[in-house]
Amino acid sequence: MSQPDLFDIGAQLRRQFAECRRARGYTEDSAQQATLEHLAHWAAWHLAGRGNSLLRRPARGVYVWGGAGRGKRFIMDCFFQVVPLEARCRMSFQAFIQAFEFCNAGPSELRDLSGLNLPDALLHTRLLCLDDLELQAFHDLELLSRAVEVLLEAGTLIVLTSRYAPPVPGLEPFEKPGVETASRLFQGRFDVVHVQGSQNYRSSGRDEGAMGA
Repeated sequence: MSQPDLFDIGAQLRRQFAECRRARGYTEDSAQQATLEHLAHWAAWHLAGRGNSLLRRPARGVYVWGGAGRGKRFIMDCFFQVVPLEARCRMSFQAFIQAFEFCNAGPSELRDLSGLNLPDALLHTRLLCLDDLELQAFHDLELLSRAVEVLLEAGTLIVLTSRYAPPVPGLEPFEKPGVETASRLFQGRFDVVHVQGSQNYRSSGRDEGAMGA
């Protein structure tokens, strides 16, 4: 398979987004479009291997956040569908945590995370997309931090969505060490993109599973 071209990938993502929007009868949303533009540039850069470019290299992860109903899941639907990678995986954040707990002897025995095992589904994953990041306990943050470190070291690209702004997506307030752990997790590793649209599509009765997440 030939190496994908930077501009071809970007154009393909933009075209797919427009087709998805038209197929569902959605009007154009500038906040969603800006988020997709960022994802298109990010994916194209990494997949086209532009490591020697003089332009700034994007982080290996993207953290997309915004309030309920802003279309985060719709954006992820389109992005995941069109990215030209066979070795890609998408799951909810809770399924992600459960998968790691299962292959590492369960939550009660997760003490030393230095030797964390990857779930089978992620062993050869080139792109991981996580929906609905929300921390329920400090344990989730510890596990997420180590898992992200292992995945990035393995060369995996990560896109995640959340209703919450980083560094602490969910349960608050954490103890100070928890906030510091979260800050180290995202700083320099993730581009942060805020879907800032004022329209709540969920409350307006649109398809909650697609446009309104």
